[in-house]
Amino acid sequence: MKPARLHYFYAHNWPGRLWVLAAPLAGAGLMAVALGPMPDLETPLSRDARGYLLLLALGALLGWFIGGLAGVFVLGPLYYHRSQLNGAPFVAGDRVLILRGRDRGQVLTVVESLDYRGSLRLANGRYYDALHVIRDGDARAPM
Repeated sequence: MKPARLHYFYAHNWPGRLWVLAAPLAGAGLMAVALGPMPDLETPLSRDARGYLLLLALGALLGWFIGGLAGVFVLGPLYYHRSQLNGAPFVAGDRVLILRGRDRGQVLTVVESLDYRGSLRLANGRYYDALHVIRDGDARAPM
């Protein structure tokens, strides 16, 4: 199977990066909506402007914390589903294509599958996450 851009998108953790960026922006945006229009600025650091910016920063921080908690429930199942589409669960003997890292593009054999962690040990002795590899072809190892 030839990897698509979406495989690389997940292998390089872009959904997590976007989530970490979007959560504080959403928190600051919701705080800005709740506070209303920015006060008139007589001077750049007037008392009203400092208070407004402080509350926006507080909203961003609150968004970051809430996004971190909610991310476990959103990103976890999303990444699990993606690993299933990549061919998981892998068993010893499966041939996989590495999508990320210094061995990118190599096809190697799975030596050991650590199901409880979602990690694989490949023939080169390195460990990879199930998102960082994709099953090579449709062949499965004999059971």
